[in-house]
Amino acid sequence: MKQLRDKFEELAELLITNRDNLAQGTGVPFVRLLYHPDEELEARELTRLLEQKLKKAGFSSVEIRCGEYPYKYYQERNLLELRMKTAKEHPSEAANEMGKHAEEDLLKEIIRQAEAADNKTIILLTETGLLYPFAGLSGILLGCENKVLVPLVVLYPATVEDGNVLFMGKRNPGYYRTRDIA
Repeated sequence: MKQLRDKFEELAELLITNRDNLAQGTGVPFVRLLYHPDEELEARELTRLLEQKLKKAGFSSVEIRCGEYPYKYYQERNLLELRMKTAKEHPSEAANEMGKHAEEDLLKEIIRQAEAADNKTIILLTETGLLYPFAGLSGILLGCENKVLVPLVVLYPATVEDGNVLFMGKRNPGYYRTRDIA
């Protein structure tokens, strides 16, 4: 794999200079920037630099932090403490339920942001590793097809083993239509 800084440079070039060709070959303007899960802090720093570059080039970015979504549904209903308490008794059931709500809420937010976006907007999904083990991104990206027409960048902590991309080193991503920067 390339150095993370080089990947972000490639991403900036793609978003600023080659934006019109973004969906070429995949049919969707989705980009997945792969990095090792151990590089999360560096990825966050480089994301800030990317946002500055985009702004300087006349683009705007909307960051959606995925880390809050497994808990958001319960927090909004003042049920988080109860959910966490009952999760101890049935952890698998709780994780599945939390994942379902996280995926639904995240998809709604991405679509909401895309509908409000103009042709100079880029949506950045960050903290995606915090969705694990609750939610996956495959169904979310599938739900974005034909609804999200602006660039959607997914910062994607993963490992590559035997040619397979494994989200957080554990789960096969399942969605294949993104343009990958690896």
